[in-house]
Amino acid sequence: MKEGIAKEKIFVTGNTIVDAVYQNLRLAEKNSGILESIGVKGNDYFLATVHRQENVDNIQRFRNILEGLKLLQDDFGLPVVYPIHPRARRRMQEHGLNSDSLTIVEPFDYFSFLQLESKARLILTDSGGVQEEACIKSHASPSGIILRGLKPWMLARTLSLEQSLRTFSRRPGS
Repeated sequence: MKEGIAKEKIFVTGNTIVDAVYQNLRLAEKNSGILESIGVKGNDYFLATVHRQENVDNIQRFRNILEGLKLLQDDFGLPVVYPIHPRARRRMQEHGLNSDSLTIVEPFDYFSFLQLESKARLILTDSGGVQEEACIKSHASPSGIILRGLKPWMLARTLSLEQSLRTFSRRPGS
């Protein structure tokens, strides 16, 4: 209105992604037994997705991410659930990377994955879509760490959810 636009020409709209996540999450909660199927309880696990070329094709970086996930799991005593992307699985096999202590599972359908996201204590991801969903599911409190060197999704920055994770192969200071 300050720009001189008539009030009757201004419409409040939503974000279709936000609407879709909330609607689909309600559907997912009705039908999903995903937590039970992998042996975890709500808020008692971390969820990780790592599949981007910049992370899995750089073997030292991928090794460091996996080691960082193991440290997180050890420090908090909570499992890290990692629905592994076929690309990441190939790289792990090609280079003999060890992930035995992580809960590696096959990728899930969208409803099951939404359920996993909504119940995770923390989401660690290099996926733009998962970043967005993490922001939507917990706009009131930090819940995501972005595993990318590139500029994160802007809503993550706006909502103060962005936390940079420098991958490391040992604890800082040790």
